[in-house]
Amino acid sequence: MKHFKTFIATTLFVCGTAFAEPATENSVRELFEVTDFSKSAARVLAAAEAEFNQLMEAAEKGRALSPDDRNKWEVLKNRAREIVRDAFAVEKIEAMHIRLNQEIFTEEEIVAMIEFYKTPAGQAYLKKGIILSVRMAIETKKMMDDTTSRALKMMEQAVAASRGKG
Repeated sequence: MKHFKTFIATTLFVCGTAFAEPATENSVRELFEVTDFSKSAARVLAAAEAEFNQLMEAAEKGRALSPDDRNKWEVLKNRAREIVRDAFAVEKIEAMHIRLNQEIFTEEEIVAMIEFYKTPAGQAYLKKGIILSVRMAIETKKMMDDTTSRALKMMEQAVAASRGKG
């Protein structure tokens, strides 16, 4: 009987969400306006450009190029930079986010988010959320570095111990 009740509850939940009205483009655009999405999209482009610049610097490092080769390299690098800018253009990021929001959220959920972000708590989250994300990324990297270091040390000790027995 317990399993039957769980089955019925799950079925009702799935059926209820299956018939929910999908988010409209207008409501998603309103959410973007309330959350100042254009700044986020611009940050995505800036991050992509920064990553590209780091890759280009790494590719150039230690290479002695003739003036002619340097000019060719700069032309190619600028063309590649334009490809990155085009791929991560704010309009493309926005279109992708509209599509994803419509696939993931219902109209009711988007409207509720709009209302939330209009509240003082929602505004605080918008202002502090990026700080939270950055700090989470820093803490996660520290945890990963520490974990990797400990795992490598354990593996080195195991290899050394197995050589001592061999």
